[in-house]
Amino acid sequence: MKSILIFLLPFIFLNCQPDIEGANEVLLEKLNASEEILERNENLQIDSSKFDFSKIQELTLPPSPDTMVREIVLAKKIVISWDNKAHTILDDNNWKQLKKNIKTNEGQLIKLLTDTTKTMAYGCPSVSRLTKGQMAFIVLDEINSFPYFKIFKIQFDVFMEGCQYPIDLLDFVARESKFVQTELRNFLQSK
Repeated sequence: MKSILIFLLPFIFLNCQPDIEGANEVLLEKLNASEEILERNENLQIDSSKFDFSKIQELTLPPSPDTMVREIVLAKKIVISWDNKAHTILDDNNWKQLKKNIKTNEGQLIKLLTDTTKTMAYGCPSVSRLTKGQMAFIVLDEINSFPYFKIFKIQFDVFMEGCQYPIDLLDFVARESKFVQTELRNFLQSK
């Protein structure tokens, strides 16, 4: 069997040779083309000292369609006052009462994370109406200061001026509400 294989190897390689040569030709063509592109762009330099940076605008929030403070009822005894202009929870009697009874309300807030009912609270950075689930997350986060990466294994660290939450965080909470609910429940139980 070995002698037959040794005898056939030269014929196999000879029959494959045109394919190898063709592949080499294509490879050489691509290398030459990429070298030409590099040579054309070698002297291409951008002098940023001539840029007019005065025309660059900061990425800021669009104005909220509702600039009023709204009382948001998340559950029977879970009510917060939400400032639609500042996109924050007001530190008023509702908030103080909620924080005082947080251990009693925490389980209810965890359950609310999957609630897709729209509220009259406008959030940032997209300035859209928040769901009860997103609001429950904000309440829990305000009280616990969640380490997002440790909990979700996702780095949320890009912020827009005027918004206290990272870009995409609240969208992630709405989109992955079951996952968020499970992970936050596990995190809070391990504390």
